[in-house]
Amino acid sequence: MIGLGDPRAWLTALIASGSMVQVYLSFFVVMALSGSIIPIPTDAFFIVALSLLDPVTVFIISAVAIPLGALLTYALARWSRELLTDRVIDAGRLDSFVERVETHDFPLILFVFSATPLPIDVAVAAAGVIKYDLVRFFAITLAGRGIRFLALTVMVMAGRLELNAPALLAVRFAIVVPFIVVYMRYRHLVSPSESDGGEDGTEAEGS
Repeated sequence: MIGLGDPRAWLTALIASGSMVQVYLSFFVVMALSGSIIPIPTDAFFIVALSLLDPVTVFIISAVAIPLGALLTYALARWSRELLTDRVIDAGRLDSFVERVETHDFPLILFVFSATPLPIDVAVAAAGVIKYDLVRFFAITLAGRGIRFLALTVMVMAGRLELNAPALLAVRFAIVVPFIVVYMRYRHLVSPSESDGGEDGTEAEGS
């Protein structure tokens, strides 16, 4: 049995054994799963599918399926919010964080993670934790993934991007920088400030 670890072999076998409706439906399911918490090589499947199937159909399926699959991660993160605020993140700091980023910062963060090789799961999980508006969430991820896959389609069709291109690996390493920037800006959310400690200490001494 051919696994999902070899996209070309999997798609080739599927095309040989099934109807095109089954092929596109299976591709939709795989791309939707890749948009959730299941680790599937999205770029590899997309690039291979462009060479074996109709590029327009592949583009449309990919752009729509991944935001739909991301709803699973969003739902799980939203459900786990109470657990996080009890054990990991202070509820007061989280509410303050939401007020600051929900209108201005977060739409841009979500779009950037959707439109680039950055791990979209991180932004999706954050959207669920802060209970970001579901309609806005879907619209932004749809737009971001659409732009991303359109760019990949143009590069593949122009013969400038191969599945084993070193550029793909280089881009993956580039995700470290945004993580550092985001952490430096919002690290206070999970790290108690010295002022809080001071207040607690004063109260303790007074009592």
